[in-house]
Amino acid sequence: YQFIFIKTRKTAGTSIEGALAPLCGPDDIITSDGSPGTQKDFYVEEARNYEGSFNPLRELRHQTNFIGCMRVARDWMKRPRFYNHMSATSVMSRIEPEVWSKYYKFCFERNPWDKMVSYYFFVHRRFNPTSSISQYILNKPTSRTVDQHYPTDWQRYSLRNKVIVDDVFDFSDLEGGLRMALSRSKVPAEVVASLDIPRLKSGTRKSKGTMTRAAANRIGEVFAHEIELFRYLPPIDMVLE
Repeated sequence: YQFIFIKTRKTAGTSIEGALAPLCGPDDIITSDGSPGTQKDFYVEEARNYEGSFNPLRELRHQTNFIGCMRVARDWMKRPRFYNHMSATSVMSRIEPEVWSKYYKFCFERNPWDKMVSYYFFVHRRFNPTSSISQYILNKPTSRTVDQHYPTDWQRYSLRNKVIVDDVFDFSDLEGGLRMALSRSKVPAEVVASLDIPRLKSGTRKSKGTMTRAAANRIGEVFAHEIELFRYLPPIDMVLE
């Protein structure tokens, strides 16, 4: 089936990959997370056709700043042709133009306030920071490599602030969005109806968390594009201190 899934962060991407893998053939591309033995994710074993080199010149033409150019150079020197969480711009630059034009491309986005809390607990689990959610948010820089400090994925599915995938579905209706995406990919209705979405990374976060007004406002600034696209608001159950 001719679809391209762009994996964003904290949007059940691993679960989505789990549902998509059985639909892929031997010549399709499934990326690896690069950490066999450290996670039980299916795609470490199912990964295929992602290795190889690429011509960085096509991708460099799309970059608008020095950091973007440096990331392309890093990928060219250190990473396989396709990898986990790569941007739509990178995918577009590394496949044939007619494939990018013909295939159906989609991803998921999540309410930024909820996404930031999920990201905080993900980092907390791995690195055990002592700061509160609000401190964590307010202590991170908002310039240059902002997407390394906040889970903003706007640049993963846009180019020059224009969405370049066919659909961005809301994480709040994960199953509905995925079924719609596959229907638009011409996957047979009976296959879509029997789709199973495994929860491969459930249980990461135990608390919804709260944050200060200043921290909430910072999220509003950093995720401005996503908020405009979906008209997101802070969840009503996220009590601001």
